Amino acid sequence: MELRETVEAALLRELHEETGLVPTVFRLLGVYSGPDRDPRKPTTTVAFLVRGLRGRLRGGDDARDAEWIPLADAHPLAFDHERIVADGVSALRGRDPTLTWRRPPG
Repeated sequence: MELRETVEAALLRELHEETGLVPTVFRLLGVYSGPDRDPRKPTTTVAFLVRGLRGRLRGGDDARDAEWIPLADAHPLAFDHERIVADGVSALRGRDPTLTWRRPPG
């Protein structure tokens, strides 16, 4: 987050900077914190579910590459990120049972 920036504004800015995508924030997923989440130092993550991704996917700023991959192939993830993804999938399934993660065309 930048000084005088909201968490929501930081999400929109960072996602665009790192991926080239422009989302619409529609739901806070959760706040994940604790002294043992990352062995390097205590961290806090504020996770959102987003939709309406527009733009062309690309790596940028801190991300050298960016690509869509099937969720089943996205394991193992670092630290407690598997829990965050599982929470997101559960939340999406509860909101709309027909919603699935899809690879964009192209």
